[in-house]
Amino acid sequence: MFLLVRLVLLAVFFSSALPTLTPAASNQEVVFAVLAKRGPEIARRRWQPLVDYLERRTGLKIKLLPLPFRELEEAVEGQKVDLVLANSGMYVLFESCCGVTPLVTLKNLKLGQVYSRFGGVLFTRADRRDIRSLKDLRHQRHPPAKGALIGAVDPESFGGWIMQWRLLRRAGLRRGKDYTVRFYGTHDAVVLAVLRGEVDAGCVRTDTLESMAAEGRIRLADFRVLHPVKHPGFAFLVSTELYPEWPLARTPRLADEKAETLAAALLALPKDSPVARAAEAAWTLPLNYQPVHEAFKELGLGPYAEVRARALKEARKRYLHIIFLYTLISLIGLFLTLYIFYLNRRLTKLNRSLDEYRHHLEEMVAERTANLEALAETLREERERLAVILRSLGEAVIVTDTWGRITLVNPAAEKLLGRRSKELVGRSFCEALSLEIDGRPCGEALLLLQEDRLVEIAEARLRLPQGEERVVEGTAAPVHGEGSQILGTVVILRDISLRKRLEEEARRASQLEVLSLLAAGLAHDFNNLLATIMGYLDVLRLRVSDPEIQEVAERAEKACLSARTLTRELLTYTKGGGPVKRLARLEEVIREALAFGLAGSGVQAELNLEPDLPPVEMDLEQMAICLHNLLLNARQAMGEWGRIFLRARKVELPPGDPSGLPPGPYVALEIRDTGPGIPEEDLPRIFEPFFTTKPGGSGLGLFTCRRVIEAHGGRILAENAPEGGALFRIYLPAAEGQVLPAEERPRPAIPRRARVLVLDDEEGVRETVAELLRLQGFEVETASEGGEALKAFEEALSAGRPFEVVLLDLTVPGGLGGKEVLPEMRRRDPEVKAIVMSGYSQDPVLSNFRDFGFDGAMVKPFSAQDLLRVMAEVLGPTGED
Repeated sequence: MFLLVRLVLLAVFFSSALPTLTPAASNQEVVFAVLAKRGPEIARRRWQPLVDYLERRTGLKIKLLPLPFRELEEAVEGQKVDLVLANSGMYVLFESCCGVTPLVTLKNLKLGQVYSRFGGVLFTRADRRDIRSLKDLRHQRHPPAKGALIGAVDPESFGGWIMQWRLLRRAGLRRGKDYTVRFYGTHDAVVLAVLRGEVDAGCVRTDTLESMAAEGRIRLADFRVLHPVKHPGFAFLVSTELYPEWPLARTPRLADEKAETLAAALLALPKDSPVARAAEAAWTLPLNYQPVHEAFKELGLGPYAEVRARALKEARKRYLHIIFLYTLISLIGLFLTLYIFYLNRRLTKLNRSLDEYRHHLEEMVAERTANLEALAETLREERERLAVILRSLGEAVIVTDTWGRITLVNPAAEKLLGRRSKELVGRSFCEALSLEIDGRPCGEALLLLQEDRLVEIAEARLRLPQGEERVVEGTAAPVHGEGSQILGTVVILRDISLRKRLEEEARRASQLEVLSLLAAGLAHDFNNLLATIMGYLDVLRLRVSDPEIQEVAERAEKACLSARTLTRELLTYTKGGGPVKRLARLEEVIREALAFGLAGSGVQAELNLEPDLPPVEMDLEQMAICLHNLLLNARQAMGEWGRIFLRARKVELPPGDPSGLPPGPYVALEIRDTGPGIPEEDLPRIFEPFFTTKPGGSGLGLFTCRRVIEAHGGRILAENAPEGGALFRIYLPAAEGQVLPAEERPRPAIPRRARVLVLDDEEGVRETVAELLRLQGFEVETASEGGEALKAFEEALSAGRPFEVVLLDLTVPGGLGGKEVLPEMRRRDPEVKAIVMSGYSQDPVLSNFRDFGFDGAMVKPFSAQDLLRVMAEVLGPTGED
């Protein structure tokens, strides 16, 4: 209220004073300089209406002079202007250097509000996600500059740099290390530089962004304010404290009468007048600019820069002699302290020397005594260290003298030779052991080892007195005394018998792998030939109704099936093969194996089969091969006469059973013979490949049997029965709750008719399968390679006649096979049914065809009944008889 009264009184006073201006005074031109913060043209458009108003109201002739920062500073310092309207910071500079005083303070008219204070804005682009706070500026890089690049208006711009500088300094960011400044001259240029990405952040005064947005030059949404601050009643974007708005100041050359007249006219201008709206400014009494002084003082700018330098200079001038005197006294005191310390050290040293001389003789005696004791202790430690090393070595160490007598052996040598140290020391080397190197006897070998050089023993045979023979390697080196005299020899031997045995087994395994690959290839080709033959036999049987020809064809088909069993047996011996399982009774396999394995011999068998044994999922051919091998071994162990006891029963294995199998129901089969049994030392190795005790044996029978049983999820164990003879126990998982198919083999159901695509690289297989399906009413197309099959598949889809079933050969040499083609077919037609065919019966795709995306599987060779059965399972029968 008091302020309002003051404004009214001043307005009345100055209004009454206006007419008192003399004509001479009114005709003198008043130079009105304005800081062109956004450029001269914008400044002239904003402030010219105010100048016209003042000329009308006061009768003075006023010249508007919009100037940038440097020119405005030069004009004020050169006393070329009467009135100056600049930012608060420049006013503080002009006040100290040029004696300007404020007439009024600007009230900013923006956004429908009146603001007599303003601040600074520190901003960046809104899409700069790496700059969200002041500290993020420290992490920007613009080589060779350090830190962020900040755009500002001018070093003298209070709202366009100095306010933000104070803010950054308080935040701990240092200019030149954490950021670099680039000046653009105007506020608009800074905003556009940030928008173009020339700088990381910009500094402008408040209302600049809002003004440019109102003019349509920018969008506020494109920018983000750093360190935003909310001040009560202040609607502009701001990052700093608020400071008094620009003052309109008079220079000393403006007469008091004119100053009073102009001040009264400005204070009398209503804020809602057209002139105020055009200039976006009204006026009030001068505000307190002490906050601006504090900012300059904190930053050491303007008049405060000179004050700081002058104070430092006066302090140096006033206290220089005191500082010099204090330094001199300190140096003298330091020198005296060092000299006293030096004398004290010399006295201490002399006293210590006297003590040393006094005890010299006693020390010499004590030293000699200590040396002797240390030498004795060292010898004892070395002897103990050598003994520990010898005990910990895994190699056998044998030390001999020049006569070949053993003087020292370590525990590893005792273990290798099978004798205690006291039995070996003092005996001749060749009496204790016989070492043969490259066919040389022990005597010659010993002479070789006693040469004055390191001897490498690559591989030698060591014959022990108890008759055992081992393969060793190692080194022999001479032991030298004083004068390079040879005192004996150290022989280090390493037993490599186990390694040699493992190398031999690895060689045999490699041979088995080669044999497996060869057998697999032969079996595949042989199965393809058998499939062709069986296919043509089935075609013949379907086309010719002559009973005699039908009978001959059926016999030929049985011969082919027997040949197929031989190929499966060959693969089982060499590679094992994945079992093609089906639900069956183990007792049937046992009876067939007994009839085949014991035919033509005098060996009798006793069966003890528990009634109602649960069925087992198994590969009948592989299981028959396994049982045949066991029966053949028992028959050969007993000779032409003997008895074999077979017992089958259901067992429930508990957790932690010695067999190592998971708990659950199993069918246990025990096979015991009345032969001599298995030697105890051979029991751990009888299931190893190539291990055999029979002359001419391959060593693959039991090995194959173990692989077959384990492939079925079971276990086979061997031991010697208490009654005598060998006992084998076989555990197979029981398929409880599953129902066996009917014993009689009904005629297979005729599958419904469908379009079928057959892929096989063998022409005979391809054509016979196609012919068999055509005879059953199917529409069939064939392909010899995966690419050809895919092309036919796509053409059928495009024609609207897709294939319902595809029969795919698993492997096509030099081309795409069924496993590679099926995903592409399923991608084009997810509903297509797929059946895999292969002569590689051991391939896991056949035994687990559903895991690979197939709906059925057939092992070559197969009969027409097998083909129709699988087609019916995949498509479903028609229901015809």
